[in-house]
Amino acid sequence: MLAFGTVVRVYEATFIFKPEADSVNRGQVLVKEVFAKAGGTFLAEEDMGERALAYAIKKVERGRYFHYEVESEPTAILDADRALQLAPDILKYLIVRKEA
Repeated sequence: MLAFGTVVRVYEATFIFKPEADSVNRGQVLVKEVFAKAGGTFLAEEDMGERALAYAIKKVERGRYFHYEVESEPTAILDADRALQLAPDILKYLIVRKEA
């Protein structure tokens, strides 16, 4: 629940999951739970498919890319960032504020 006077911004988040189907499913569920718990609302979700990585990450050569647009408060994004840092199914991710 957003309090009166809070700032809500739109963020773009791109995640690279391990390519196995169960890792992708667990990673997607985790991302959605973390942002929902932080008070975020998903505006868009795009499966960008499986691609070869430029370099191996955690000994993995390929990754499944997903792109999300999330509407949330800045402090909630920081909380979500902390929660996602140690997720084993997420190889890399980047969350940036979308330009208006």
